[in-house]
Amino acid sequence: GQALARRHVGLALARGGIAETQGGWWCAEDVDRLVVLVSPDRREQVLVTLREQPKSRGLTISDASRTLASLAIAGLRLDRLLIALRIISPHDDLRVLPPYSAVAIGARRAHLLLQSDYRALLITDTRHADQVWRAAEVAGRPVGLSVIGLEALRRFAIFETVNSRRTVCL
Repeated sequence: GQALARRHVGLALARGGIAETQGGWWCAEDVDRLVVLVSPDRREQVLVTLREQPKSRGLTISDASRTLASLAIAGLRLDRLLIALRIISPHDDLRVLPPYSAVAIGARRAHLLLQSDYRALLITDTRHADQVWRAAEVAGRPVGLSVIGLEALRRFAIFETVNSRRTVCL
């Protein structure tokens, strides 16, 4: 997996490390397991590209799009939701987590991809996606979590981009 990451993102990823490139997220679940998350419209292109790569010994490339679901969470109160879900403590900053980490959501296991301070994906088995979503929704009600559509999510991404450009570090 590391050689594949080096070829496509230009660096090796430590366990829990991430890189964003070519419209996708490259996530090192472990030293020998790399998860690549892409939008559905890029899926086939990325699969073809990866399958055409020279194979390292023991490397397997598989499409998990039918067995995994990703649930987007966006908003200025992402950290409060992670506290409510008991992923981080009330005294911690969300940056105590690796950018890609295994988490428990209720009785289910998921992976959390922290895309920014205000955006994250919960990746879970499709068989448990509704339970993970319900647990996140219930935990999020007190912090103002609500269900939004894709268009609102796109607008939030634009808002986040505009605001990040206004940030000045001295």
